[in-house]
Amino acid sequence: MHYLRKKLLKSPIYMSDYSVVNEDRVEPFYTQNLTLLNSTLQIFGDISMTTFDEREKAFENLYAHDEELRFKVNAKTAKMLGQWVAKLVGLGEDVYSNELVNLVASGKDEDSVLNKVQKDTVNKGHCVSKDALSEKYSQLHNEARDHIMSC
Repeated sequence: MHYLRKKLLKSPIYMSDYSVVNEDRVEPFYTQNLTLLNSTLQIFGDISMTTFDEREKAFENLYAHDEELRFKVNAKTAKMLGQWVAKLVGLGEDVYSNELVNLVASGKDEDSVLNKVQKDTVNKGHCVSKDALSEKYSQLHNEARDHIMSC
C-alpha cells in the first residue's frame, strides 16, 4: 500500500464512527472518508500499483489464458472426433464436427459429447462402445493439446 494511503487511513478522521455535519447535511463517516481520500489522491496524482496488485493481476491473466487454452483444446478435440465419427458412419464431416464444437462452446463436458456421439452412431447402425469412444477422445485430446501448444 502506498505510504500516503497508509497515513490517511490511520488519521483520526478515518477512525471515527460518527456522522459528520457537512454544511447543511449529515453524511455517514465513510462518505466523508472516501471524499477526503479521493481529493487527496487527486492532489498527489495516481498511485502506482503495489506488488500485490501486480501479482493479483498476473494470476488473473494466467487464469484467463489457461481457460482460453483449455477451451481451444476441447473445441479442437470435438472437431477431430466429429470428423472421425462422420467418416465412420457416413455423415458430412463439417456439419457433424461443427455440432460437436457447438456442444463444447455451450459448456458441455466430455461425457455429454461422448453420449451424443454414441447415440448418433447407434442411430446410424454402428455399434461403438463408450470405452472405445473414450479412448479415441483421449487420443485426440492429446493430439489437439500438442497442436495448440505448438502454435
